[in-house]
Amino acid sequence: MKEWKWVVLTVFVFTVMAYLTVPPVAANDAETLEQLKAIIEAQQKDIEELKRKVNELTRKEKPETAPPEAAPVSANMVKSRDDKVAVKIYGHVNRALLVADDGDDTNYYNVDNANSQSRLGIDGVAKINDHLSIGSKIELGLKSNLSGDVDQKNKNPSFDINERVLEMFITHDRLGELSIGQGHTASDGSSEVDLSGTSVIGYSFISGVAGGQLFFDKKTKSLSDTRIRHVFQNMDGLARQDRIRYDSPIYYGFRGSGSINNDDGGDLALRYSGKFGDTMVAAAGAWARSPPSSLLMDPDPRKPL
Repeated sequence: MKEWKWVVLTVFVFTVMAYLTVPPVAANDAETLEQLKAIIEAQQKDIEELKRKVNELTRKEKPETAPPEAAPVSANMVKSRDDKVAVKIYGHVNRALLVADDGDDTNYYNVDNANSQSRLGIDGVAKINDHLSIGSKIELGLKSNLSGDVDQKNKNPSFDINERVLEMFITHDRLGELSIGQGHTASDGSSEVDLSGTSVIGYSFISGVAGGQLFFDKKTKSLSDTRIRHVFQNMDGLARQDRIRYDSPIYYGFRGSGSINNDDGGDLALRYSGKFGDTMVAAAGAWARSPPSSLLMDPDPRKPL
């Protein structure tokens, strides 16, 4: 803006000097009037040219049409009216291409990865005071061609929605947490402690990747009735069930858990997580009691993670 201010000042000075240099005009002096008229016309042209330059400079500094400002993006897409209540909507889509070779034929499947199936959930927590809070959690699994279900005879199992978590909980920072409803038992996940970050590809639950695949019998040259999930089990406790569960507060990296299930079963677990310098350490151990039939390898796939 400094340039156009100097241009305006120059026009003003130039006009004043021009008028000061004009000789006195006699009323009947036609020649003098013609000279004055010519000077005024010349000055008018100069003024118009200077105005054009001023407008050009102004447009360069400030466009005639400024672009609209972007609307601010809120960090809380879902927000409660009460500052003491927090609501979170979460989920993920985990699709995969499964290639399975049974020794006779190779098949390709477009699947949902049972190692961490696609899901959608809502988590809500209300703070009662500085020490106590209550909440609930709803989490649904979206099963479309689950990798543990597809086999050589059925490449497209039907779509299904399964309940993963439907629970309420109350948490106290010094007394621990009590959960009631469908959810993880205390022993669930105890054999799956892994800091590698590769569980989506594969971990101890190997039948989740292709558990529905049928073995091929080379003697009969046909598919057997035995599936991969019939002969592998990762002994990962009692999975997710309707239960009452208690988790202690964390003491020096240790946390104890216990749950009682609807089928008269129950379990206990102890977990540890800590850091020594740049090294992370995590471990878990569990004991589970359940009816003898449920300890056998289940002909149905374990509830996907």
